[in-house]
Amino acid sequence: MALEKMKTRFLITVVLLLISVLYVQSQHVYITAEFISIDENDKKVTHIEMVKTKYKVLNVIEGSYDKDTISFYAHPSSIPKAKSVLLYLNQEKNGEYSFLLSTDLKTKEQVKFYVFVGEKVSLEPFEPQSFIRDNAFKAKYRIIENVYGSYPSEIIEFEVYDHYGKPAFGHFDYVLLYVSEGEDGKLYHEKYQYSAVYKTVDGRWAGPLDSEYKHAYNSETKIKPEKIKFLKEVKFSISNYSKEQVNTFFPEPFFEIDTSTSKATAVMGNYVDELFILKLNGTLKARGFTDLLEK
Repeated sequence: MALEKMKTRFLITVVLLLISVLYVQSQHVYITAEFISIDENDKKVTHIEMVKTKYKVLNVIEGSYDKDTISFYAHPSSIPKAKSVLLYLNQEKNGEYSFLLSTDLKTKEQVKFYVFVGEKVSLEPFEPQSFIRDNAFKAKYRIIENVYGSYPSEIIEFEVYDHYGKPAFGHFDYVLLYVSEGEDGKLYHEKYQYSAVYKTVDGRWAGPLDSEYKHAYNSETKIKPEKIKFLKEVKFSISNYSKEQVNTFFPEPFFEIDTSTSKATAVMGNYVDELFILKLNGTLKARGFTDLLEK
């Protein structure tokens, strides 16, 4: 029995090492940038023809980059030429950057941004027309409650791009989602941003302790978790977590830990309006949305 446990631990260690090697081989960078030029004479052909594009770096939001300009290859139809754009790039093993996604940073008067509690109707993969290396999905959600913005229909459809596979929010029935209108007029999910939410006994929506509390921009937030009475118990299996991981992801007193059933029960959290403010002052602020939204 002890030998089998040792073998299992060894296999887990090997898998983790392989995963870490893969992540080292590619790194992402989020930057706000200003379009400079396209070099039509510098082309690269894979299954499509791409041209060399150059941008002035305005601010590094996530990742590491220390130069004033950045260049990468992209298909001409997917190159954003706005004065201020948010670029999501992937650094390859050879040091070059490949274009993944962009968002036009519009003015407050132009932006169409929707934050809502949504119920999943469908979430289906599709092949995007432009050269995007992320996994692409078409999402359809029923809007249960508007938190910011007022979408003119009960059903909202938008595109989702996820580098790691199926979007994590797709595993939950109800989620607090962030969707904005792109330069092409389509609606896009704000990458990786969501909170799983649950109905409370007083008919509101709330979520357990949110990871946004750990964002550096929220280090001095006045928002605090409070006791929440969920309509149904919100439990999470901790059978595959070490003690240290349980303390990290399900800390007491925000969760009640039952080692006999290997379950963590959420007892504290925040209602959706505060979850939005935490997100706005944290990740969305880091991505340049603070000047676009008023809350």
